[in-house]
Amino acid sequence: MTKLKGVMAWLLSVNFLTRNPNGISLVPLLLINHDKLILDSWCHLKDAILESGIPFSKARGMTFFEYCETDSRYNKLFNKAMSVHSIIVMDQILDTYNGFESLEEVVDVGGGTGTTLEMITSKYPQIKGINFDLPHVIAEAPSYAGKSFLCLDLIIIILEKINITSVYRFLIE
Repeated sequence: MTKLKGVMAWLLSVNFLTRNPNGISLVPLLLINHDKLILDSWCHLKDAILESGIPFSKARGMTFFEYCETDSRYNKLFNKAMSVHSIIVMDQILDTYNGFESLEEVVDVGGGTGTTLEMITSKYPQIKGINFDLPHVIAEAPSYAGKSFLCLDLIIIILEKINITSVYRFLIE
């Protein structure tokens, strides 16, 4: 218990658990990585290495994102952690990078609940944001002005109907 108190004291001393001026804390990231759901996966690491595979899938019998669809508690926690991470990273990007200035539209594939798009389109209101993600993620997304939320399943349907090479060229140009 003494070691735990020492770790907690250190985390508090470096402001790891406190909110920044924007009200953002790293606590959700800490919680998802130390949740029993994730810790149980470590017990399957050896099998995943020796037999090939992914520890989480071996522990739960499904992929991580399939699991999130079945567990609303963890889905909400994961979405919050990803949102917090996006805010921390995008604050820095938007302070230094001007590459969004001339854009009219931004598509975020796997954009979660839309935090990144919301930040970009708030700074650059001329941009229309489109967020693609899985249905259970989009269901948790708040509505933002100027943004469209589409389920990732639609991308799969579209890509099956068109030439993937032309999509790749479009994305990198």
